[in-house]
Amino acid sequence: VNSYASPTPVVEAGRVYVHYGTYGTACLDTSNGKVLWTRRDLKCDHHEGPGSSPILFGGLLILHVDGCDVQYAIALDKATGKTVWKAKRDVDYSNLHRFWRKAFCTPTVIRSGGRLELISPCSHAVFAYDPRTGRELWKVRHRGWSITPRPVFGHGLVFLVMDYERPELWAVRPGGRGDVTETNIAWKLTRGSPKQPSFLLIGDLLYLVGDSGIAACLEAKT
Repeated sequence: VNSYASPTPVVEAGRVYVHYGTYGTACLDTSNGKVLWTRRDLKCDHHEGPGSSPILFGGLLILHVDGCDVQYAIALDKATGKTVWKAKRDVDYSNLHRFWRKAFCTPTVIRSGGRLELISPCSHAVFAYDPRTGRELWKVRHRGWSITPRPVFGHGLVFLVMDYERPELWAVRPGGRGDVTETNIAWKLTRGSPKQPSFLLIGDLLYLVGDSGIAACLEAKT
């Protein structure tokens, strides 16, 4: 379904970082195209091809590796490509079909309650990690897989799409420790959520485009 180059590159002054999932990750000098470093060992079975885009945070390039076979988030030193931290998904996938273990979501870093949180959706859970160390801060459990839309943060809420087959949009309060599934979900939209398109938060309003071609606008707080 995806191409080999679905993940979006990241560009900063003098550098471009490209990520092809299991097919390789690299940093290039934008002035001459020289390859500065490569990684070809972050292997996983995407099934449909890679989809998660990398992000930059300080000196780190952060990636999702959520395949049918392995599932983790990883941070690389952007200067060298070497691993700084790796966080295995704390989910029991043993009784799930291998297709239900994969995801294609791009992480994002937010500031909530005076601390930074890496919001990292994957199959059957959303995790918040310390972006500097990879230490798990909290998680919310769900029943979905093949998660694609990127999370959005505003009004003290993280907005996330859960599931591909029966997508739902959840508003989750960040913060807390451990499993906050029963305490930190502010509201859910159970119909009309996008499977693949990411959404926008502009002011007090969320704008969605569903896969069926229907646009919608929601009050973000409620």
